[in-house]
Amino acid sequence: MQTDEAGIYAIGDVTKAPWLAHKASHEGIIAAETIAGIKTHPINYNNIAGCTYSFPQIASVGLTEEAAKKAGYQIQAFDDIYEEHSKEAKEYNKNLNEALKAINENRAIDAETKKQLEKSLEQIAKTRKRWKAIELAKKTADKEGIYHKENIARIRKERSNCLPHEEQNLINKEEVHVKSLSKTQIVNKQYDGLVADKELYAQNISLGLSKAKRREEKAIFLMEAAAFKEIHGVSHEEVIKGSNNQEMDSGSDQLQPEGDIQHIRFTAANQYSHEDQKKLATAGKEAKSPIKDPVKQASTLKPIAPNKGKIGR
Repeated sequence: MQTDEAGIYAIGDVTKAPWLAHKASHEGIIAAETIAGIKTHPINYNNIAGCTYSFPQIASVGLTEEAAKKAGYQIQAFDDIYEEHSKEAKEYNKNLNEALKAINENRAIDAETKKQLEKSLEQIAKTRKRWKAIELAKKTADKEGIYHKENIARIRKERSNCLPHEEQNLINKEEVHVKSLSKTQIVNKQYDGLVADKELYAQNISLGLSKAKRREEKAIFLMEAAAFKEIHGVSHEEVIKGSNNQEMDSGSDQLQPEGDIQHIRFTAANQYSHEDQKKLATAGKEAKSPIKDPVKQASTLKPIAPNKGKIGR
């Protein structure tokens, strides 16, 4: 922090940007330690937190996306990662569908499909890294979503009791949170689409392993299963099981009647027969009622105490 004049030190606003108090304080510490003969370290001005005096207040550190690109760094924003992963996942499922179609028609899988299904260790590692970034973006969006929802609720409560001249300021604050919340919802929607692709990928692997007869066919789907686990950190069986459990927890109480098993995720594989879809559902352990005819049995049920609670009604 020494100037070109011996014994003269400068800190704060008379030095370079950013003109922030915490930056000046750190410069002051370095100047004082230097004067005292203590070995110090240089300041990395790229690591100084910037401040945006807004509501809510914002602190930011590091390069912006635009500045990083100008500096020559190769970076990817979430939208770039999403587009790349979505395209790759759909390509995976398309190639698996071609392989499954060949097996279903009792013919050999063509050389081009085999080539497209091959994955190098570098490619698997790149996809795994990208998926981790996507999961991190999802977690961040969830936390931000909660934050913005809480603030929207708080501001609306304040608006109900505020003075007339205060309302416009609260409206402006609410708009900031509403816009930010919509961005987190877009990320969640994109993430849900990628999860659907992942679940379809798992279903295709499961179907392939169950239908493959030739050793070569089996090997292809075993390699896909291994790549799937390496990329996502869980096996395709765990993904299928988790998906079915989630559907049973959050879905309707009505069960699909046997012989009419349909699911939105199966529509991407609509080139297969109805029997294939039943096998796929079985592989995924689709929930089925233990009662052969629940409607008929329900109609024969008799109340244990028909008069109980009549006064209350």
